[in-house]
Order: sequence, then C-alpha cells, then structure tokens
Amino acid sequence: MVQYEESIDEKRRIITVRVSGRLAKDTWVPNTIKFRTWAKENGYGILYDFRNAENCLSILDGHTWVEDNLDPVDPWLRYVPTVHLAKEEDSEFFHFVETSWTNAGIPVHMATEEREGLEWIAGKLSHYSKLNH
Repeated sequence: MVQYEESIDEKRRIITVRVSGRLAKDTWVPNTIKFRTWAKENGYGILYDFRNAENCLSILDGHTWVEDNLDPVDPWLRYVPTVHLAKEEDSEFFHFVETSWTNAGIPVHMATEEREGLEWIAGKLSHYSKLNH
C-alpha cells in the first residue's frame, strides 16, 4: 500500500511529496492527478521523493504515464515541472522516464539529492508560470 506525506513550500512554490510503500499504477494515479492539478492551478512545481518507496511500475508504465493517466484528465497537467527523487537502485527506471518525458516536451528531472531537485524546479518555475497565465 502506498503512503505519502506532502508539504507545501509557499516561498519557493514547491510541493514535496514523500512516498513510501508500494508504488503501483492503480494506487498512485489518483494521487498524481490530485497533486498535479493543485500544482497547475497554483503555479507550483512538484518534488516526488520516491527514495523510501518500492517501485512496482514497469518501463511501459513510465513511458505512457502522462498520455494514459494525465492527458485524459487535463492535457496541461503534463507541463507542471516535476522532479523524481530516487534511490540508486531505481535510478535507471527514473532516468528512462526523464528521457522519455523530456522527448515529449514534459518538464521532468531525475535526481538522487533533494537539493539538486529543488534547484532544478526553481529554474523551471518562472518559465512555467508564464505559460500558465
């Protein structure tokens, strides 16, 4: 079962979601839609910290995540700047997701250190907020 703890940094305009437990498509889709919708409506970026989660997503899930799960709800959800913070054993999966999504024009970054992820989001937010308004 997936569990998460969210925190909102109003000064930096970043939602941090710390995820633990089993990260699976059936349990994570509703959460990612909820967080991305809120972030889009408020001009925030998202840092998902998956370092304490058990990644049960397939490469295909990662590749088709946006078009299968986000685009049908709201095509603009794909433009929320997002960082996937991953442990070393999951880095290959999340690097693949980063490459796949980046090739589709989706602002995403994979990091192993939180500071790196926060800096990346900060660099994207000014451009994103211009698109959103």
